[in-house]
Amino acid sequence: MSQFNTSALARLHLQQYLHDVDRDNVDTKFFRQNVIQIEDQRLGNLHDYLNQIFYLAVKNPDFLARSYPLLLGDLLPLLVNCFSTESYPRLCTHPFRRATLVQEAEAYMLAHLDEPITLEAICKAVKTSKSTLSYGFQEIFGLSPMAYLKSVRLNEVRRALKASDPTQATVLGIANRYGFWHMGHFSRDYRQMFGESPSETLKGLL
Repeated sequence: MSQFNTSALARLHLQQYLHDVDRDNVDTKFFRQNVIQIEDQRLGNLHDYLNQIFYLAVKNPDFLARSYPLLLGDLLPLLVNCFSTESYPRLCTHPFRRATLVQEAEAYMLAHLDEPITLEAICKAVKTSKSTLSYGFQEIFGLSPMAYLKSVRLNEVRRALKASDPTQATVLGIANRYGFWHMGHFSRDYRQMFGESPSETLKGLL
């Protein structure tokens, strides 16, 4: 019974979020499909997030129960973002508010991952205000623009660390490659996000 109630509660949260971001195309007909197509990049973001949750759940079994509301707040934007309107042109859709600005800002971020980027620079690049861009990122990703940028950079660092030879690469070099210059802050944020230090990832200790 508790499992059913949890599932029902999650569905209610999902339906409310879909309503809040004007995703009327994700309706009962949509969920009756047996298979949906998900773009690789969108699926990768969701996959990375779920890996982090699974890791934390193994390390601390009480984590999920205590953090259920927080997890929903982070997971729902990533999950709904996988339901790409571009993959379902036959459906009548209402685009995300400020979606174009967010997409342009995301493209700018990805093109400048190796450079220091400020919110002011992003807003200037996409010709919008801080408040408009911040509202857009909160609507779509559930994060501020700078928090989203940091998350993307940390995930890119993690991929690079896992793919690198620990006898040839250094944490400092890889971190710098993705725009992290203050190693103390970087190491703290990395451990908070992935539950291990960057050097442990590079050495493949966990």
